[in-house]
Amino acid sequence: MLRITLNLLPPQKKEALRQGFVLAYAQTMVLLFGLVVVLIATALIPVRLMLKSDFDELSKQNAPETDEFAISMAEIRDINSFLRRVDGLQTAFVPWASVLKGITESAPAGIQLENIRVAGANLVVISGTAGTRDALLAFEAELSKSPFLSKIESPLSNILQRQNFKFEIQAIAELAGGGSQPAADSEKK
Repeated sequence: MLRITLNLLPPQKKEALRQGFVLAYAQTMVLLFGLVVVLIATALIPVRLMLKSDFDELSKQNAPETDEFAISMAEIRDINSFLRRVDGLQTAFVPWASVLKGITESAPAGIQLENIRVAGANLVVISGTAGTRDALLAFEAELSKSPFLSKIESPLSNILQRQNFKFEIQAIAELAGGGSQPAADSEKK
């Protein structure tokens, strides 16, 4: 069978009809696309509301845990602060009992200690009565062997007299803070 197509429209009208058809087709596609977008958005609104309510519910359930966590963290910070202060006190601790014990044990017979005074940060002033000059010199020699005293000085007037005289000795305490015992005590253990 033979098919004959007659086109009685002029080419300009034909082109205008084709453009109108393409435009109507594009308009229909845009309208359909917009309709699909609206339908999807409408379907997602209830999903969004459900997710929001689930999130709010989970947040309410976790709120007490968050509060407990914050309280625990505050307590931990307080304890850490307290421990830092205690550590600072222990670091600054000077074992004066060991120093005084070492000084008194260094005193030979004939030396009577009357006063041991700490002046300033590390100046130790020892005063007392010496039975003899030799006892005082022996005491100074023992103090110079001490691991926690240095620069032992005594005025010349201390050795000008022979018997029963008052003396004063100054020394620098060589102690580092930190609670460590002097070497003399650690050797005894």
